[in-house]
Amino acid sequence: MLKKIKLSIIIPVYGVEKFIKIFLDSILPQLNNQVELIFVNDGCKDNSITILSREISQLPLIIQKNIKIINQENTGVSGARNT
Repeated sequence: MLKKIKLSIIIPVYGVEKFIKIFLDSILPQLNNQVELIFVNDGCKDNSITILSREISQLPLIIQKNIKIINQENTGVSGARNT
């Protein structure tokens, strides 16, 4: 059976290492199998993506499968959302 994603949440990531864990702690309890998170690494120069990847790897596989990280050169918030 194909999974039916009803909601995709796109989160641009750039320079948020102080806040990414707090953000994840607030949004993860609200997820279900019909919601996906798409993080767009907009050329981060800090540890945001390292922290994000570590936190995601500790989640149950059923949640991990609906979380994606896309890496790109810095294009700004609008460019990240368009990706």
